[in-house]
Parts: sequence; C-alpha cells; structure tokens
Amino acid sequence: MKWRYIKEGDPDLVGRRYAARVLGNGATAKKWKSSYLIDGMFEPTDVKVDTETSGIKVYEFPNGGINPYQFLDLQR
Repeated sequence: MKWRYIKEGDPDLVGRRYAARVLGNGATAKKWKSSYLIDGMFEPTDVKVDTETSGIKVYEFPNGGINPYQFLDLQR
C-alpha cells in the first residue's frame, strides 16, 4: 500500500489521502478497497491510521511484505 496526498485542485479534496498503489492478492485488495476506501480510492476522514480492517492486515511501502528468500528457505 502506498498513500499519496492531493496537493492542488478541488479545495474539498486538497490534503486528502488516497491509495496510490495496492499490491497483493487481487480478491483481497478488492475486498479491502470496497470495505475501507471511499469511492475505492480515498481514506475515510473520520478514522485514524488504522490499517487493519475486515480482518485484512495492510502494510505500507516499503515496510510491508515478506522476504521471499527467507519465507521459501532459499539461498541468495
């Protein structure tokens, strides 16, 4: 997940955070977008930085994900 902020344009939207990049299982990403984001894009304004919703844990770039070598017990 990578968030971006609207810097100019519609005064009602300036400063709003939106999901610029979402990686992961397609069905899981779609479920998260539809259950958490407004219009599939914007973060609700009445929530804190709660990245766990609907049983889905969201990791922000670059801190998210797994080390595939470690996960699969492979040599580099």
